[in-house]
Order: sequence, then structure tokens, then C-alpha cells
Amino acid sequence: MSVSELKKKGMEEEEEEMVFLPTLPVFMEKEQEEKGGATRGTAYHRVLQFLPFERAMSRQELNAFPAKLAAEGRMDAEAAALVRGSDLAKLTASSLGKRMQRAAAAGKLYREKQFVIGIPAREMGDWDSDERILIQGIIDAFFEEDGKLVLVDYKTDYVENSDILIRRYEAQVRYYTRALEQITGKRVAERYLYSFRFGAIEV
Repeated sequence: MSVSELKKKGMEEEEEEMVFLPTLPVFMEKEQEEKGGATRGTAYHRVLQFLPFERAMSRQELNAFPAKLAAEGRMDAEAAALVRGSDLAKLTASSLGKRMQRAAAAGKLYREKQFVIGIPAREMGDWDSDERILIQGIIDAFFEEDGKLVLVDYKTDYVENSDILIRRYEAQVRYYTRALEQITGKRVAERYLYSFRFGAIEV
């Protein structure tokens, strides 16, 4: 079972409580028609996988960075066009972004960490069994600070408020935390969803 499948399950359970934006600006409606949310999210994740956090970048460099990756053959040009330099600038200028920059400069920022862990079925909430279910996923980013870990998960969802994001992804973040602590043997002290709509959200 993938973390994406767990997310879908959680969304189905809370469907009646979730409130989406009633209307979208025209350019967003067009973008959603041409490119699904998952495609936009994949584009952002690809850019952030390669963004050189270890050095300060000008706004001009950030604006040009997605196209640079496309020119180097590291992502599709159409996908690169979905990533806004202003969003990258907002992240790098944020408090969380600056912490990531310091960690990167010290060689302690890690990205796109794949994992597979076993979880007892009873902890999934649907079965009364200790049979282990394998869960796989990819942790967007984490960094070490003062001997402890900080987990970061990027989100591009268009929702009405940050509480919706927390409800939607809190189970996913719990599994990521468990996996990271199991893999590294270190405690995850802080966990953040970084929303390109709302900024850093501690979970």
C-alpha cells in the first residue's frame, strides 16, 4: 500500500467535512483542465529535488531555474512551465526555508528519501490483526538540526484553509515520521507541511 493510497482513503473518510474552494480564478481553472493537480505537484517536487538550498539564489535565478532543469534534460519543459519562481522565492525566504539552507550548507539536508516499512494491520484502523502491512513512500525533505530531525512535506493542493491540509495529510506525516525514525535511529522533533498557498504548517 502506498502513502498516496492511504491519503485517498483518508480523503474518502472525511469527504463530508472537507470544503474546497467554491470557485477558482480563470487561469487556475484552465491549468486544472490542462494539467491535473498531481502533475503540478510532481513538477514542483522535481524542481525542489534539485534546488541548490546550500546557496542564496536571486529572484531572477529562481525564476529561471525550472527552465534550466528542462534545458539540462532533468525534467519536461511543459512541467517546468507549471512552477512559479515566486513560489520558490517565498519558500527560500521563509523561516523554514532559511533553516533548510543552513542545513544544506552543513551537508545535513536530505531529499527524496524512499522507504518501505511494515505496520501492524490493527494500527491501520480497519483490521484486528498483527499481520504486517508494507507501506512505501518518498519523504520530500528532512534535515538535521541540533541532533534532531525536521521533516518537510511539500503540498500544492488548492484548498480553503490549512486545517483541511492537516486533516488530509496527518496520517501520511505520521507514517513518514515513523519511517524516518526507524531508518535513522534519530527523533523527529518537528514536522511541517509546506503549502505553496499557506506557507509552513506544523503538524
